[in-house]
Amino acid sequence: MTSNSLPPSPASLSIEHHSTISASPKNTKLYGQPLQPAQPKYDDIISRGILKESEGRKLFQLYMANANVFLPFFDSTVDTFDALRHRSTFCFTVVLAIALRADRPRTDSVSKNCFEEAQRLAARSLFAISTQLETVQGMILLSAHAERNWFAISHAYQMGKALQLPDLLPREDETEDTQDLHSKQFSDRRSNRRIRTALILHQVEQEVAGGTARQSIGNAVKSSFLESFLGGALSCTRDMRIVANIEVVQLRGRLLKELELHDSLDGTVKTMVSHIENEINTWFNRWDSVFQDQDYSVSSFQRSSIRLQRDYAFIIICSALISKLSEGNTEKIHHGSMTDEVKDLIEVTLMRSIKILSFITDGNDYKWYLQWAPTYSALFPAFTAALAFRLAKLLSGFSDWEKLLSSFLSVADVLGDYPHQTYCTIILNLARLTASSMKTDTSPTSSSVVQAVDNSQAQIKAWSEAATSEHAQTESHALTDGESSSHLTSQCDVPADDFGWSSGPISQCDFPEGSAAAGGDQLDMYASFGMPDNSFDFSLFAASVQDYMDVDDSVNI
Repeated sequence: MTSNSLPPSPASLSIEHHSTISASPKNTKLYGQPLQPAQPKYDDIISRGILKESEGRKLFQLYMANANVFLPFFDSTVDTFDALRHRSTFCFTVVLAIALRADRPRTDSVSKNCFEEAQRLAARSLFAISTQLETVQGMILLSAHAERNWFAISHAYQMGKALQLPDLLPREDETEDTQDLHSKQFSDRRSNRRIRTALILHQVEQEVAGGTARQSIGNAVKSSFLESFLGGALSCTRDMRIVANIEVVQLRGRLLKELELHDSLDGTVKTMVSHIENEINTWFNRWDSVFQDQDYSVSSFQRSSIRLQRDYAFIIICSALISKLSEGNTEKIHHGSMTDEVKDLIEVTLMRSIKILSFITDGNDYKWYLQWAPTYSALFPAFTAALAFRLAKLLSGFSDWEKLLSSFLSVADVLGDYPHQTYCTIILNLARLTASSMKTDTSPTSSSVVQAVDNSQAQIKAWSEAATSEHAQTESHALTDGESSSHLTSQCDVPADDFGWSSGPISQCDFPEGSAAAGGDQLDMYASFGMPDNSFDFSLFAASVQDYMDVDDSVNI
């Protein structure tokens, strides 16, 4: 409990006070003899016997070694098992829940109970203003690892606003020179932790907005501020990836805004693509050199991650360029009337998408860390695969279906270890559609290709049956609709819409509001990906991927 916090209400403890409801650890005296500091009394999943302390300590170390690389809130030398447990039961529980999710089977009851406990504690934050940084950190982590997370991260953003975290990040459009002020902000450890949390909140909100086709809330952060943060005495190597990710998202936004300002792109496509690639490569080369100077190998997660970010930024902007070229004139991307520059653009975007998928399956470091990744990182290969399939359908006479199918199956194998199976299911469905395209292709099909298709379909069927069986097992362990567990389930759940955060066009890609096709019909993923309609609307395509996943927008972990 912080020194300036109000005492908890007897009827309802706030989320912060749930951590240590204990005697003060100050020294006291009995008959003039000093006593040892009183040990805190915890009320958490370990004290209640849901998880053994020895197992909890191992899981905590697993989290620090693997998951903390994505959202590096914690310093392992300071944020120890006991320290975080003492400061915030909520954040402590979320950390263990994420580690359990990655380390144990999806049917594990302890993992399920731990996440239910984390959600129960999260629900308390709806009705109390947070006064602890760890509470916001816990909500960011819980949101980032939720399968459907827009409303959750929006709530985390509101919690951050209560601590004035977004106000710590100066906007890019601010003209005042605040370099001296920046240096003072980074002078002590507490201020540095607050700024790091504000930057991670900004990064996650931007990534989730991008992955759910919604309007980002945050503004672009001033470049000089990011440089000052990295140059501060308390900055460390894990801060580099935070800043690199924020910069590439802002770069994507700037390039897409430039694209919007062009009235006509005819005859300028090659120049535009060259400009896009040069800008992105400038960002990549600078950061790759920074990580190399820190002795990270070329195959390390850090350098692999920015390499994928580079290629992902390229395909996102090129896809928006294809979409803009076809605005009001779908003949431009029709098989029979497609110009060479448009065909070249589609081909280069498709090949870069396949390159991304191959890199994910070949990179051992990245494959390992992916099972610990936030959900927007797992959506990335699924989205890339869906885009590759859609672009392949646009190209008349595309003959590399076998390579595409092989890429899909390899990525599905990697995502098979990821806790949320929605992304693996998307890839398997794309593999089915690809196999179907190979068999119905009008061009002659070799016996080896036919055999490859037959083998892949058997593999897809086996994986699907295994996933269905595991899902049934998971459901059998779950509570039935309307049933609640008195000691684990919150009694203060509210509808997701009550968060008060409306969806809107995504800032990076300017997607239209909602995801309904003309006439009000909801886009169907299978129809959208499988129908060779000789058209490409990137906005509707992105929305269709999200529609496939969005049964609801609750925190469903």
